[in-house]
Amino acid sequence: MAVILQEGWKTYADRTEVGFGWPLRATSVASSVFTDISGRRTYDMYGAKVAKTIAPTRRVCAHFVLDLTAGTIGSTTTLFQLGLNPANIAASAYETTAGDRFIVEGRGTTIRVVRNAFGADGSVQSGSQTVATATHTMSAGASYRIEVLADVTAETGTAEVLINGVSVLSAEFSRTIGTYPCDAPFGIASLYAQGVTGARGRLSNLVLYTDDATTTWPVGPLNISYLPAAPNAGETINFPPLLTDPEIPITDATGKTWSLGDISGVSAASIKAVIGSVRMSSPDAVVPASADVVFRNGAAVLASSTHVVQPGTPVYDRHTTIPVTDPGVLNAMTMTVRKTP
Repeated sequence: MAVILQEGWKTYADRTEVGFGWPLRATSVASSVFTDISGRRTYDMYGAKVAKTIAPTRRVCAHFVLDLTAGTIGSTTTLFQLGLNPANIAASAYETTAGDRFIVEGRGTTIRVVRNAFGADGSVQSGSQTVATATHTMSAGASYRIEVLADVTAETGTAEVLINGVSVLSAEFSRTIGTYPCDAPFGIASLYAQGVTGARGRLSNLVLYTDDATTTWPVGPLNISYLPAAPNAGETINFPPLLTDPEIPITDATGKTWSLGDISGVSAASIKAVIGSVRMSSPDAVVPASADVVFRNGAAVLASSTHVVQPGTPVYDRHTTIPVTDPGVLNAMTMTVRKTP
């Protein structure tokens, strides 16, 4: 599995931060908000749109979670739209809500795949192609796992959409539209929704990937915490323990303390927060296991929590957000993990 883009919506403090990670296009209306649904940070695509460059590819797989707010799904209610563009496309193709060249959308009770023409130089052209439409049974107030495949590796392209692992749309299409071959690889991804009434789509845990190596399509359920988000240049800040660290596993009340790596070269203005992640497991235990996790700046405690892992748990990921912005504080930060006495 080659991850092109992974977005768990965990790295932004609020909707005003969206542009920090989606530099091409980041617009929102007053009622667009970040909110927590079932433990996920989600973005309410209420007339908003974001766009971002991805590694160029002719075959891309997408996986995301769609949370539908309470209300009704009318025939014109737009639940989600995933757009794909070639890397050299004119800006007008991703700066408008309807300009993408390859669109997969949920609208009313229909899933639809539409393509729009573009020239070899990236110019937007008239002409469109409705690849396929299908009926879905999603309802307001529920969450769904959406998977999308778009393949233009051959003259005949293919598209498929799965909801909760069940294929609802599978179609082939001519890659050309009119006189335009439309043969450039995908290089820009967009997320948006035009609908502003009824139920609305909240997107989270987006992953764009290729099915290289041992990964097949579809990839199936994903735990987004297994895929650490790619940092911005110069902003890689990690505690050092690895699964091969001789101090792991931790089995006593003394525990182990690690220091955060030197980040003196990182601008304080670019640091939004530190997210500390600890993975615990208790696969063979017969009683619950308990661990204390403490983040300190010298003697001062920045964050402290106790986590209980139930017997038979193979993997348990816990994230702690520490809203500090001073590199001096971060350079002195330590993390201690110990078995609860």
